Amino acid sequence: MQNTNWPAFGIGMAAGVALSISLYFGWTLLRPAPREADNGVAAVNMPAPLDDNALIAANAERPVNAVRPPPQLQPQAEPEPVPVRPEPPVVRPTPRPEPYDPPPEDDPPPDDDGGKPEE
Repeated sequence: MQNTNWPAFGIGMAAGVALSISLYFGWTLLRPAPREADNGVAAVNMPAPLDDNALIAANAERPVNAVRPPPQLQPQAEPEPVPVRPEPPVVRPTPRPEPYDPPPEDDPPPDDDGGKPEE
Protein backbone atom coordinates (compact mmCIF):
# COMPACT_ATOMS: atom_id res chain seq x y z
CA MET A 1 0.00 0.00 0.00
CA GLN A 2 2.99 2.27 0.24
CA ASN A 3 3.45 2.48 -3.53
CA THR A 4 -0.21 3.13 -4.36
CA ASN A 5 -0.81 5.92 -6.86
CA TRP A 6 -3.74 7.50 -5.07
CA PRO A 7 -4.54 10.18 -7.69
CA ALA A 8 -4.82 7.49 -10.41
CA PHE A 9 -6.87 5.29 -8.06
CA GLY A 10 -9.30 8.15 -7.37
CA ILE A 11 -9.64 8.96 -11.05
CA GLY A 12 -10.32 5.28 -11.84
CA MET A 13 -12.95 5.00 -9.10
CA ALA A 14 -14.68 8.19 -10.27
CA ALA A 15 -14.64 6.95 -13.85
CA GLY A 16 -16.13 3.60 -12.80
CA VAL A 17 -18.92 5.26 -10.83
CA ALA A 18 -19.66 7.64 -13.72
CA LEU A 19 -19.73 4.72 -16.16
CA SER A 20 -22.12 2.67 -14.05
CA ILE A 21 -24.47 5.66 -13.55
CA SER A 22 -24.48 6.44 -17.26
CA LEU A 23 -25.13 2.78 -18.10
CA TYR A 24 -28.03 2.65 -15.65
CA PHE A 25 -29.73 5.77 -16.99
CA GLY A 26 -28.94 4.84 -20.59
CA TRP A 27 -30.53 1.44 -20.09
CA THR A 28 -33.67 2.99 -18.61
CA LEU A 29 -33.93 5.25 -21.65
CA LEU A 30 -33.49 2.40 -24.10
CA ARG A 31 -35.81 -0.05 -22.37
CA PRO A 32 -39.51 0.85 -22.77
CA ALA A 33 -41.55 1.10 -19.62
CA PRO A 34 -44.01 -1.80 -19.13
CA ARG A 35 -47.58 -0.87 -19.89
CA GLU A 36 -50.55 -1.97 -17.89
CA ALA A 37 -52.29 -3.22 -21.06
CA ASP A 38 -49.51 -5.77 -21.57
CA ASN A 39 -50.79 -7.71 -18.60
CA GLY A 40 -53.65 -9.85 -19.88
CA VAL A 41 -55.35 -10.18 -16.50
CA ALA A 42 -55.25 -6.42 -15.88
CA ALA A 43 -56.56 -5.65 -19.37
CA VAL A 44 -59.59 -7.91 -18.90
CA ASN A 45 -60.21 -6.86 -15.28
CA MET A 46 -60.78 -10.44 -14.21
CA PRO A 47 -59.38 -11.88 -11.04
CA ALA A 48 -56.64 -14.35 -11.75
CA PRO A 49 -57.24 -17.88 -10.46
CA LEU A 50 -54.95 -18.67 -7.56
CA ASP A 51 -53.13 -21.92 -7.23
CA ASP A 52 -52.28 -23.51 -3.90
CA ASN A 53 -48.92 -21.75 -3.51
CA ALA A 54 -50.43 -18.34 -4.29
CA LEU A 55 -53.17 -18.94 -1.71
CA ILE A 56 -50.62 -19.83 0.94
CA ALA A 57 -48.59 -16.73 0.13
CA ALA A 58 -51.67 -14.49 0.09
CA ASN A 59 -52.84 -15.83 3.42
CA ALA A 60 -49.38 -15.39 4.94
CA GLU A 61 -49.21 -11.72 3.92
CA ARG A 62 -52.64 -10.80 5.28
CA PRO A 63 -52.77 -8.79 8.49
CA VAL A 64 -54.21 -10.54 11.51
CA ASN A 65 -57.16 -8.17 11.93
CA ALA A 66 -58.39 -8.38 8.33
CA VAL A 67 -62.13 -7.87 7.86
CA ARG A 68 -62.51 -10.19 4.92
CA PRO A 69 -61.81 -13.90 5.22
CA PRO A 70 -58.77 -15.19 3.35
CA PRO A 71 -59.30 -16.34 -0.24
CA GLN A 72 -60.23 -19.98 -0.61
CA LEU A 73 -59.58 -22.34 -3.46
CA GLN A 74 -62.88 -23.08 -5.17
CA PRO A 75 -63.52 -26.65 -6.27
CA GLN A 76 -63.50 -26.87 -10.00
CA ALA A 77 -66.27 -28.65 -11.82
CA GLU A 78 -65.17 -31.86 -13.41
CA PRO A 79 -65.49 -31.84 -17.16
CA GLU A 80 -68.25 -34.02 -18.51
CA PRO A 81 -66.97 -37.08 -20.30
CA VAL A 82 -67.22 -36.84 -24.04
CA PRO A 83 -69.13 -39.77 -25.52
CA VAL A 84 -66.87 -41.99 -27.55
CA ARG A 85 -68.33 -43.14 -30.82
CA PRO A 86 -66.93 -46.40 -32.09
CA GLU A 87 -65.39 -45.99 -35.48
CA PRO A 88 -66.81 -48.27 -38.16
CA PRO A 89 -64.41 -50.96 -39.30
CA VAL A 90 -62.48 -50.22 -42.43
CA VAL A 91 -63.91 -52.27 -45.29
CA ARG A 92 -61.67 -52.56 -48.27
CA PRO A 93 -63.18 -53.52 -51.62
CA THR A 94 -62.13 -56.79 -53.14
CA PRO A 95 -59.48 -56.30 -55.79
CA ARG A 96 -60.47 -56.49 -59.41
CA PRO A 97 -59.60 -59.75 -61.08
CA GLU A 98 -56.62 -59.39 -63.34
CA PRO A 99 -57.33 -60.15 -67.00
CA TYR A 100 -56.10 -63.46 -68.27
CA ASP A 101 -53.13 -63.14 -70.55
CA PRO A 102 -52.40 -66.36 -72.41
CA PRO A 103 -48.78 -67.38 -72.20
CA PRO A 104 -46.75 -66.25 -75.19
CA GLU A 105 -46.23 -68.81 -77.88
CA ASP A 106 -42.82 -70.27 -78.16
CA ASP A 107 -40.70 -68.63 -80.80
CA PRO A 108 -40.12 -70.82 -83.82
CA PRO A 109 -36.72 -72.46 -83.71
CA PRO A 110 -34.11 -70.66 -85.75
CA ASP A 111 -33.09 -72.24 -88.97
CA ASP A 112 -30.07 -74.32 -88.31
CA ASP A 113 -28.23 -74.55 -91.56
CA GLY A 114 -24.77 -74.68 -90.10
CA GLY A 115 -23.80 -71.13 -91.07
CA LYS A 116 -24.06 -71.61 -94.81
CA PRO A 117 -24.81 -68.50 -96.78
CA GLU A 118 -28.14 -68.30 -98.47
CA GLU A 119 -28.25 -68.74 -102.20
